[in-house]
Amino acid sequence: NSNVSFVEDLMAMKASILVAQSKHEKAIEAFKALEDKASNSDNRLIARLGVMRSAVKIDNYAVMEAYADKLLNGSGLSAAEEKEAAFCRAYARYQQGNSEVASKEFAELAKNGNSIYGAQASFYLAELQFGENRLNEAENTLNTFIDSGTEHNYWLARAFILLADIYHKQGKTFEAREYLESLKGSYPGEADGIMEMIDSRLKKWSSTKTKKK
Repeated sequence: NSNVSFVEDLMAMKASILVAQSKHEKAIEAFKALEDKASNSDNRLIARLGVMRSAVKIDNYAVMEAYADKLLNGSGLSAAEEKEAAFCRAYARYQQGNSEVASKEFAELAKNGNSIYGAQASFYLAELQFGENRLNEAENTLNTFIDSGTEHNYWLARAFILLADIYHKQGKTFEAREYLESLKGSYPGEADGIMEMIDSRLKKWSSTKTKKK
């Protein structure tokens, strides 16, 4: 029915415009309305991806998890979309305190540190391990990621900063500062917050006595 597809096209367009305007709450509602009306699997997929991605923008972890789950249990996802949904679900679970399941899912994604989702999963897996004081595991996770030759500079820098945090927590303040100083001298980015993360630590740690191990 051409009238049905016209209505659904308009609904999809409305939702996309809301996304472009950064009205993510309203976009979620619009995509959910499309999901309810969808007469074919393509529009249902567009709607569910739209809900999940809009939820990511506003850190709505419950919706992220629910819709990533719907997507992963459905069909029609491309390989890239599958990785995206898997990462979203793991990250949402991590943020909601479901660390045990999240760490397994992150570990699976982290096997490919070259993909953007593998890079993020590697970092968050290490952060989770660090938060649970499993420092050796966190260090191993980070070193594996750093050695993977990933091209994702931002996540590589975050990995180096977390490695410095691990050394600092182990009392190796000298090594921690060395890591940060070398990162500061070589990092190519500017406006993404990495320099602030480095400087705030160097400032804080300069007031503590350095001891070399």
